[in-house]
Amino acid sequence: MNASENLVTYSEGAWVLDKRLGGVGQVVGHGTRRVRLRSPDGTREWSTEPHALRLASQAELRDAGLRHSVSWIGPSVTLVYMPPRAEGGD
Repeated sequence: MNASENLVTYSEGAWVLDKRLGGVGQVVGHGTRRVRLRSPDGTREWSTEPHALRLASQAELRDAGLRHSVSWIGPSVTLVYMPPRAEGGD
């Protein structure tokens, strides 16, 4: 088994911290060696190695300007983080 087989991968939509940059991003795609991320405000995308990522904490998500809402999925409750609403939006 090589090192790449031991990497943790995250599902599209997961909010992660890029440990190289110290920034929070949402997983929007995967390659064989890279993970594609989008900034919380949706204005920037970048790619990084999977080993540079970990799940973002609630404090990091809050600090990035994300708000949370409760989502009922089947019999369980999931806390979902969403980008801030645009100014003047509903």
